[in-house]
Amino acid sequence: MEISTSQGLPALPNPYMGSLGVVWEEARPDYARLSKTVEMEDLDASGLVHDGLYFSLADEVCGSILDAREVPSV
Repeated sequence: MEISTSQGLPALPNPYMGSLGVVWEEARPDYARLSKTVEMEDLDASGLVHDGLYFSLADEVCGSILDAREVPSV
């Protein structure tokens, strides 16, 4: 099942992003903005946001933009 964001950029439903509490704020072919309220479980042992969260956000945005542009991917 394919869905579209409020700005029309196609995106596949991603249960992982939902479990992180990530919300699409804006999406255009040349721009995307996600939001996430940082919770205690998002912090690493030193109290900083875990690097994996940043990479997850980047992966979601890049994958959705490539998918919208119909760029082949694996």
